[in-house]
Amino acid sequence: MSWSGPATPEHARVALLQATRLLEASETPPAFAALARLAATQTASPQAAIHLIDAHCVRLLAGVGALPKRQSREHALSTQALQQDGPWQAHDTRDLPHPPHLPADAWPVAYAGHPLVVEGQTLGALCVMDTEARQWTDAQIAGLADVACAASALLAAELNQQRARRMDARVRTASLAGHDWLWETDRDSRLVWVSSSMVQHLGLDPEFEIGCKGVDFYEPLPGEEYAAQWAQFREARARKEPFSNVLGQRITPRGRVIISISGLPVFDRQGTFMGYRGSNRDVTRQVQTEMEMRRAQQQLLSQQAELRESEARLSAVLHALPDIWFVLDESNHYVDGHDAHPLLIRPIEELRSHTIGHELPEEVASLQQAAIERVRSAGQPQRLEYELQTNDGVLRHFEARLVPMGKKQILFVARDITPVKEAEQTLRGKQAAEAANAAKSAFVSRMSHEIRTPLNAISGFAQLLQHQLPPSEDGGGHLGYVRHILDASEHLTALVNDVLDLQKIETGYLQCLSEELSLSDIVQRGISMLGPLAQRHSVTLLSEIAPGCNVRADRQRLSQVVMNLGSNAIKYNGADGLVRFTVETRDAGRLALHIEDNGPGMSEAQLTRLFQPFERLGKEMSNIEGSGLGLIITRSLVEAMGGELQIYSRPGEGTRVSITLNRGVPALVSEPPFDFDERLPASRSPQQPMPPNSDLPDQTPLQVLYVEDNRINAMLFEEALRPYDQLALTVAEDGHSAIDVATQRAPEVLVLDAHLPDMDGLALLKALRDLPDLASVPAYMCSADAMPEDIARAKAAGFTGYWTKPIDIRQITAELTQLAHQKKSPP
Repeated sequence: MSWSGPATPEHARVALLQATRLLEASETPPAFAALARLAATQTASPQAAIHLIDAHCVRLLAGVGALPKRQSREHALSTQALQQDGPWQAHDTRDLPHPPHLPADAWPVAYAGHPLVVEGQTLGALCVMDTEARQWTDAQIAGLADVACAASALLAAELNQQRARRMDARVRTASLAGHDWLWETDRDSRLVWVSSSMVQHLGLDPEFEIGCKGVDFYEPLPGEEYAAQWAQFREARARKEPFSNVLGQRITPRGRVIISISGLPVFDRQGTFMGYRGSNRDVTRQVQTEMEMRRAQQQLLSQQAELRESEARLSAVLHALPDIWFVLDESNHYVDGHDAHPLLIRPIEELRSHTIGHELPEEVASLQQAAIERVRSAGQPQRLEYELQTNDGVLRHFEARLVPMGKKQILFVARDITPVKEAEQTLRGKQAAEAANAAKSAFVSRMSHEIRTPLNAISGFAQLLQHQLPPSEDGGGHLGYVRHILDASEHLTALVNDVLDLQKIETGYLQCLSEELSLSDIVQRGISMLGPLAQRHSVTLLSEIAPGCNVRADRQRLSQVVMNLGSNAIKYNGADGLVRFTVETRDAGRLALHIEDNGPGMSEAQLTRLFQPFERLGKEMSNIEGSGLGLIITRSLVEAMGGELQIYSRPGEGTRVSITLNRGVPALVSEPPFDFDERLPASRSPQQPMPPNSDLPDQTPLQVLYVEDNRINAMLFEEALRPYDQLALTVAEDGHSAIDVATQRAPEVLVLDAHLPDMDGLALLKALRDLPDLASVPAYMCSADAMPEDIARAKAAGFTGYWTKPIDIRQITAELTQLAHQKKSPP
């Protein structure tokens, strides 16, 4: 459907201009001439004009100076008003094309204009001109705008005056159809006349309606009700019957409007149908209001239904909640609540006639009343916690939330958070325990470092003295004293290691890998390592475990268990004693490793104290080495591997220790090279000599850079390497000194302490790796830090090895001389 007549903004603008009738007037109202003069005076311009812009040309309404009465819109400067929202200027128009019908001296050189706007439509322009190029000042342009405002108001007044005149004519010609617009059709329903008031109501020129079927301009409103009315309207017209207040809609320049159509059939004297006469009325606002009211009513009914459903759901949810809830009125009386809740102090029926808190202790009631006052004053939800003893005699902790509702009511919801509080208390205890364990771990680590540092000097220099002193015939003398020092230092080192292991077990940091292992191989290697100790104690070691007996365990930890239990069986045995290793198959895929001795055995009382830290069952003052921690560590290692440790002993009958482990697949196991942990007892005897010095005169010494800030430790290292001509040692006391030394001459081996005055060993290694020729040289960390995480960090940083203080001089010199030999004989 389309609307007839002009539909563009230009048509509406021209129609509005024509409605002023100024283009048709024989005389211009003098007020416009006065405004033109005022504009010329305000701007000090020789020429001024008020132009009206119709559909084809620009007409002069009033002006100052010699000006053309009419110009084409194409060449007139005032046409720019249609594209401007405010004042504009042309300082020099000589470069612009001049109208061909105007002499050159009639075309202005400078031009300034302002649009004349009425009811949002630009009808013309107020302009000032000069015959010379110029630029008007801001004050002059402001004055021009003021005059343009007055001219626009004068145009609006002329328009309103013309409208008033037409209104008078319309009133005089109004018919029975009322004060709307009237129309008449012929017998073919074609419009033959439409009153001029149509343009005021719809913005349509009635002339464009003539000759068209009026019904074709309309369509029914959406909806079944309006469709039925429209069908009745068509039937009435077909029967040539009257119709009244039929609603239709059509598109106009002002948008879609709703029209009420009424009509009466016209017949001549012979009864011949001549057409219809009727009236139309714009009822857009009325119908839209009725529609909105109808929609609002339907929405209200829908909201009321939803509210009832929501209230029903809320009630169902509240009754299903495990929480206690109440609804309080504006006087804080109970209105509703969660009846039959097991934690209710009183039944809800008894509470309805009372205010909240009357049945509670005064302290709790005061807290609830204060929270209610905050809700009513702030209008925001509130929260509180309180303790209350319920009917079952249990003191519980409750969390309550108070939420404002409609009708000045308050929803009070309380939840039993006793389990949460207990969990929080448990968590705080756990966190405190973890903090204590962390502090304990830090202390143990620091204690280990502080003990190992002086112990390094004691053990190291004792090793040097053992190598340098001549042996005596009876094994005594100074060399015997040195051996006692070495034994004591080894015992103290083992004690520190046991304390570290115990701390690691207690904090849960012990990790075990599960792999397929040959139990016979593990035991045989353990016997080999324990051989020197058994020989000194005159004890025989015997394994009765056949090959192919496999278990699932951690290789290093199982070896440590075998060594600890085997060494105990040797040390606490008697002369000419026997230690037997046997295996027993048990149910559910388990194996039991038995380690039996024929020593003095233990009583029931001794067995009960066996797993207490530092408990040695009266052997503290004996010459049997031990810390009293070995069994505790061993049991923890077995349990970490998923096993079980049991001890059977009777006085005079010896002791049997049983280790139950998961059985592996009975097949041959490929054993990788065995790598003992540094915590295992040493396989060498302290009396064994150090490796002899190598006499290689044609070999260039291996350049070793040792970075150590402790002078005693540095002196020990120097003395340890002094006998080896194939090793050349340089010592630096801090990181920067080491970098300077390495810059002057690149070392071939790096030995770094973990803690230096200016940087740590990890940072120093990174800095040295950036120097030329040091990217891949072997690097060793030599430190009193012995925690597994310390060793792991050093390995991740790129260190080749980790020498824990107190150092084993034999091990260090062996590794360094091996590197020197590889340098002489490259692969």
